[in-house]
Amino acid sequence: GTAKMENKALDPKALRDALTQEQVNEFQQAFNLFRKDNDEVITVEELETVLRSLGQTPTKDELATMVNDVDTEGTGRLHLEQFLTMMAVKMASTQDEILECFKFFDKDNDGYIEASELKQVMESLGEPLSMQEIEIMIRALDEGNKGKVSFEDFKKMTQQVK
Repeated sequence: GTAKMENKALDPKALRDALTQEQVNEFQQAFNLFRKDNDEVITVEELETVLRSLGQTPTKDELATMVNDVDTEGTGRLHLEQFLTMMAVKMASTQDEILECFKFFDKDNDGYIEASELKQVMESLGEPLSMQEIEIMIRALDEGNKGKVSFEDFKKMTQQVK
């Protein structure tokens, strides 16, 4: 049943296989760009440069963890396939963080952020806004003119912020 499905979502190989060709190409270009001496691997230092070029800002500890999670040989260096797996896992965890954030706003858990929910959250964050300001925010994010923000709308907004 569902337990197997959830495990698959966290399975690095399954996540790697789910990357689109476009994503693979983008990550491969970044990987190739920062490889030194035309060897087939990148170091932790090179990885940091690659991730920064992709708009990420990992700490040294996060970098070490990311490498260790996919560095099956324990060399501290990544082959292209290991790098692709790592990026797929990172994208999936980012997706989870976005969903958690969305749920924070979606108080009634109906899959949408309504104006009243956004107003309530903004007030709890010490940013009281008028209903007019809230409606302007909703309109800016609301793709299908539903009068509320779906998870897809919210995800697009978070990807534009970077």
